[in-house]
Amino acid sequence: MEGWTKVERSGKRGHPFLYSEIAIMFLATISQLFHLPLRQTEGFVRSFFSLSFLPLPVPSFSTLCRRRKGLRVEVFRVARERMRGEGMVVIVDSSGIKVMGKGNGQREGRGRSFV
Repeated sequence: MEGWTKVERSGKRGHPFLYSEIAIMFLATISQLFHLPLRQTEGFVRSFFSLSFLPLPVPSFSTLCRRRKGLRVEVFRVARERMRGEGMVVIVDSSGIKVMGKGNGQREGRGRSFV
């Protein structure tokens, strides 16, 4: 939970970010997976956190709009391709977001990637 809001921007101009890249990427992934506009994504995650008793602040839709422009687009492309016909799993932990589809377990075995 510490990585949700703690961001270091030493040496850069302007006010430091309140939310980490992981938080913005999580909301952007939820928006893409469920085909939600940004305002609805904000409300969905806010409701999810309150029902889960997680005391985390949720970025506003305008913050999400500004910050997601600088994110890597790879996650969104993979998510769109996988949602066409196969099931997928989105894993969020302290190291980031991992999007897995059917068959990823066989390709990533014993510490090696078989892709």
